[in-house]
Amino acid sequence: MGWSVPQDQVDDLVQELFTRLMGVDGLEQKMSVRTGSNRSYLLTMANNMIVDRQRKSQVRKAYLAEQREIEPRRMDERTPERIVAAQLELEAMRSVIRNMRLNWRVAFVLQRFGNMSYEDIAIHMGVTVRQVERYMVRAMRRIREERRKIEAAGET
Repeated sequence: MGWSVPQDQVDDLVQELFTRLMGVDGLEQKMSVRTGSNRSYLLTMANNMIVDRQRKSQVRKAYLAEQREIEPRRMDERTPERIVAAQLELEAMRSVIRNMRLNWRVAFVLQRFGNMSYEDIAIHMGVTVRQVERYMVRAMRRIREERRKIEAAGET
């Protein structure tokens, strides 16, 4: 092809290829009864992975280019009315968080604003990781519900 892949990407590709091979059901049978060579099978898988990575890279580049075009237009949308609406929504969300059950609020604040892992939160709160997960699910559900109400109120 005329292009080379940096060594760190080659290492990643080999690791991903190995991981995919380990996930193939009946790999030993496929490799032994396959009409082509094992090397051909591996090279085909590796080539497909490289093509997939290239496609993903192109999609990401196109998305970033689109975002760069959109961003200046978004700056024009910052009208005083929108700023006030955003401030009101922010205050409403603060109120929702303040009025949550204590365990939900603590878990939510530590995870979202303290960047703590569920494991660290569980240790901090003296509960299980599963309980922290439940607190987070309930907190996020409450926030989504209240946000829908706020958005519905804003539309009317």
